[in-house]
Order: sequence, then structure tokens, then C-alpha cells
Amino acid sequence: MKALIKGGICLALGWLASGASAQDIQWRSANPKNAGSSLATPPPGFGAACVHAGSVAKRRSPDAPLGAGAFQPIIRAQAPDDKVLQVEPLLENDPKVAKPLPRDKNFVPPPPSPVFGNLGVVAGDGQFDGDALGLGRIECCPPRPRFWASAEYLMWWQRAQAVPPLVTSGVFPALVPGTTVLYDRVPEPSRSGGRFTLGTMVPHFGCNLGIEVSYFTLDRASDTSAYSSNGTTILGRPFTDVTPIALGGNPGLSAELIAPGSVTIQSYSQLWGIESNLRYKWRCGSKYWIDLIGGYRHLNLSEGIDITESQVLNQNNQLTAFEQESFRTRNQFNGFQFGLECEHRFWNRWFFGSTTKVATGMVHQSVNIDGSTTYAANGFGPFTGQGALLASPTNIGRYTQNRFGVLPEVGFKLGCDVTNHLRIYAGYNFLYLSSVLRAGEQIDLNVNQAFRPKTDGQPGFGNTLPAAQAGPRSPEVLMRTSGYWAQGMTFGLMYRY
Repeated sequence: MKALIKGGICLALGWLASGASAQDIQWRSANPKNAGSSLATPPPGFGAACVHAGSVAKRRSPDAPLGAGAFQPIIRAQAPDDKVLQVEPLLENDPKVAKPLPRDKNFVPPPPSPVFGNLGVVAGDGQFDGDALGLGRIECCPPRPRFWASAEYLMWWQRAQAVPPLVTSGVFPALVPGTTVLYDRVPEPSRSGGRFTLGTMVPHFGCNLGIEVSYFTLDRASDTSAYSSNGTTILGRPFTDVTPIALGGNPGLSAELIAPGSVTIQSYSQLWGIESNLRYKWRCGSKYWIDLIGGYRHLNLSEGIDITESQVLNQNNQLTAFEQESFRTRNQFNGFQFGLECEHRFWNRWFFGSTTKVATGMVHQSVNIDGSTTYAANGFGPFTGQGALLASPTNIGRYTQNRFGVLPEVGFKLGCDVTNHLRIYAGYNFLYLSSVLRAGEQIDLNVNQAFRPKTDGQPGFGNTLPAAQAGPRSPEVLMRTSGYWAQGMTFGLMYRY
């Protein structure tokens, strides 16, 4: 507004100056010879329109002589105005700073110019860095990969399963078993495994929603423990006898003695799982991001313990007994999970990430118990009957149940981006399932020998007494549940673009 007022004042002053410069110039005929002319010729540069004939004060007859008193005609003309150059007024700088344009989430800026760079625009996310233009700091999100695939090596341990004392040793002729417990715990060494993950962001949702699928497995861990006796050292298989006295029982702690003979215990364990999740970009900044995770999860834990016993019952007749028992469990968890995964970048290409997930659902649990005894002797072919010491007709079979379970998992990792697409990392994971059946915990040491195949020196099968006279049905199906955990180190490689 000030500039407009000053410009108007300058124009008005110029117009007044031009009016004041107009001049009236008179010309008279100084040459008598030109006395007969009614009008003097104007100087060069003046046209006929500039001659004012009306300025003659008095007219005379053209025949009248020109004398001393004759009227001298006067010619009036206006001289041209002097041109004045106007100085263009200068406008003051506007102190107001233009506001930045609103941002569009779907805006993808062009590649940076080799001269001017990208002017603070971060490619791929439509965010703006105000420091580049001097507008102050505006928090921005780094570009995220559209696709990623990872492979990890797992070195994990799992919770050892406790089992009751299955094998003891003593010195002959001492018949009291339990001198030394040889086997009461399943060895649990470290186990190798792998985890594989594939994921992608969905462009139809502005790359804010992604899908991820992950599968992991641990190697089948197996262990074999073998014990033998040559007759000098006694092997014992302890149990609690609940056989009625009327049937020849001796209630209380007892043992099946093996001398000579052998006992072999084999165990195995297998763990694997799969999950499918939706991933949502919840929070992000220039050096961090936080994603929400939700989806489906499945976990499968299978374990087993097999006991094999071989002993000589009668050396004269070469009567031998061969017993086999197996206790196998399976736990299948299915449920929905939710959680958070975040990552923080620091020191150039280094990053630290963490994952927290909790799944809730049902655990389908099953236990399979089986056992048999085979007799062989001189002159007799092998005969096999159902049942053994700890697996008898009272608990042999397949049993199932469903339990509510909670499956949390926590993980941490530290890594480095080797290139823009390749990264390496190492971390730690802890996984827990609240309710599982474990094979060693399904072994019942209470034994009613009335339900065992005969062991009196003659081949025979089973108990022929009525159930009311046979006593308690032991061993029983326990279906004991406990918590399970697996943990260990993780070493991974990820490719993304």
C-alpha cells in the first residue's frame, strides 16, 4: 500500500510540472516585403494547425496600403513541453514467509537433481524435511521395503522333562533297589533349527498394511541310554506295588530286578510352528518405526519315551522275557495372536529391534501309551501279550483333551545393513506355552501286577480274575500338564527391496 501511495504522488507531481512548462511564443514580420502577407510564416517545426488566426486583433482590407500605423499581425504558437523522465518507485520486500504447501500421502517426488538435490523431500513416503529449506524440523518416516525375505539359524534349548526314576543299580545279593538312580531325567542338549519368513506390503492400502508368513522348526532331538547287567551288578526298575495281598502282592516300594539283562531308554522331542500375520504401520520417525501385528499361530510339540527291557528268567530252560513300553505325547496349539515389533536405527547402518507377541487359544493334547511282553524258551515259540511293567491294559490306549493355552514370545536382535537391500543380525528369543503334556510326566509308578502278563516261569497272558478281585486299575492315565519353554540364540540374514 505504501508503494502505491508513493507512485501516485510521483505521477501527480510530473503532471503539474508538464503544465507549467508550456510557453506562448510570438512572431512578427520584421521584413517589410512581407507586409502584404496576412500571416507570417511560422518557423520550421510548427504546422498550420499551430497558427492561431483568431489571435489577429483587427482585420484590414487587403487593398489598404501598409503604413506606419498599420496593424502588425501576430502569430501565437505553443512550444513543445520538455520531457521529464519518471523514476520507477521501488517496492519494499514483503516480510511474510510463504506457507508450505499441504502434503499428499500418495505424492512421490521426482529423483533428486544432481545440482539442487531433492530439496528436502524424502523419496517414497511423501514426507518433508524442513531443515533442508530452513523451515524448522519436521519429523519424517524413512522409506520402508515393499518385500522382504529372511532365513535364520536357531541354536535353542528347551525345558527338560522330569521323569520318575526308571533305572537303578545295586550290588548282588542286596535285593534293596535304589542304591543308585541311573535314569530320572531326559537329557536336553542344545538343538539346531531354522526359521524362514516372507513378507510384503500391500500397495492398495498406501503401503501401510502388510502380510507376513513365518515358519520355524527345531531338529528332532533324540537320546539313547543303555544299561546292562552280567549277573553281578543288579539293575532294578523301581515301582510302587499296589497289588492286593490276596493275589501275592507286597504293597510298598518295590522293583523288578534284572540280573542278567539290560534296559534301554530312548527319548525324542520335536518342535515346529507356523504363523501368518497382518502388519500395520502404527508409528514412525526419522530413526524408528513401530508396527502392530495380529494374526494366526500354530505350534506343535511332540515327545516320546520308549523303554525296552530284556532279561533271562530261567537259565536252565533259557526262558527270556522281552518287554517294550512307549509313552508318546503331542500338543497342538491353535490361536490368535497380537503384538508389537519395533526398530531403532543408530550409528549409521546399525539397528536394534525387538518383538513382543502374545497368542491365546486352545491346545489339543493327546497321549499314546502302549506296551507288550514277549516270552521265548527252549521248545516254545515266542508268545506276545499286551502289557508290561508300566504300560498295562489299565492305561494302554490313546487319550485326548483340550486345554486353554497362552503362548507369549519375546525377541531381540542387533544387526547391520551391509547394503541398502541386505542386512545381517543376531538375537535372542524366548517362547513359552502355558499347558502341555510331556511324555515323562505320564509315567505312573503305581503298578498292580495282577494286570501284567504272567512271569512265573511259564508263558501266559494277562489277568483272568474278575475286576472286583483284581484290585485297583494301576498304572493309570495321568494326563499331567505343565509349562514349556524354549529359548536360544538367533543368527539371521535378510534381503529386502
